Amino acid sequence: MRASLLLLIPLLGCPTVGGDDDDSTPRVEIVDDDDDSTDPLEDGTPVSVPGSFAVDCAESEPNDAPVFAGTTNTADPPWDDATDCGAIGGTGAVLGMTGRIDRLVQNSWEGDTDTFVFTVDAEMTAEITLQWDPLQGDFDARVWCPVGTSWVDAADSGLATASSPEQAEAGPISAGDSCYVIVAGYAGPVADYTIWLEVD
Repeated sequence: MRASLLLLIPLLGCPTVGGDDDDSTPRVEIVDDDDDSTDPLEDGTPVSVPGSFAVDCAESEPNDAPVFAGTTNTADPPWDDATDCGAIGGTGAVLGMTGRIDRLVQNSWEGDTDTFVFTVDAEMTAEITLQWDPLQGDFDARVWCPVGTSWVDAADSGLATASSPEQAEAGPISAGDSCYVIVAGYAGPVADYTIWLEVD
């Protein structure tokens, strides 16, 4: 009898825990088909984009992050395919990153993601803004910088909220550090985006 019960354990498996990919939560995918509309969404209030940046950095595919399916989590940097924006420093609008999220899996980062990497010349604290067009739904970003042997979001999750546009202070970022940025669509239609760093 005991042997029979032991043989049944592999067949029954382990208990499962509900999550974003439960059958009760339908998977809704939006793909860029030249129709940037979904169900009607309220537009956010845009902020003024600087007229120019000290460094302009347009995403170059492939540059996806390794996102865990159905989540808003990624493997830690470094990410080999990140678009390299080079070194930044000084004050004002020091870096502008642009691209397009052309595939969204609603309520996760499982769709298209774009990643960038930049290196700071001197210690800085920056105001970072993520804005997308059309300004509907919810786009997110993270700014992963090294702290010892770990990676920490220098924006303290402030670019992954329900607001539009997303804005947060990031830093201080130490001189010589290379930081990785991920931009992802969480909800809403496909869209172009700009994410920029301004230093006082």
